[in-house]
Amino acid sequence: MGLTVGGVSSIFAGDMQSLVAGLVAGVPILLLCIVAPLAFLSGLKETYVSTSWTLAYREIRAIENLDLEISADEVLPELDHSAQA
Repeated sequence: MGLTVGGVSSIFAGDMQSLVAGLVAGVPILLLCIVAPLAFLSGLKETYVSTSWTLAYREIRAIENLDLEISADEVLPELDHSAQA
């Protein structure tokens, strides 16, 4: 876009005016082509970070709420020597 505007304006104007016209027309298009995909990718990254943090937090809370106080007698009753005597 910028090259087209710069090329056409170089026929009617000087070199500096055609360069400025090309930049004025080309830079917004360039920024649009760069910023839009980067904004989309940034949104995907933020979604991943938020989701992974939420899942990790929920997993930590679930582990904290578990009652893991299991005695050795419940796991291996045959090792209970007081019952044999």
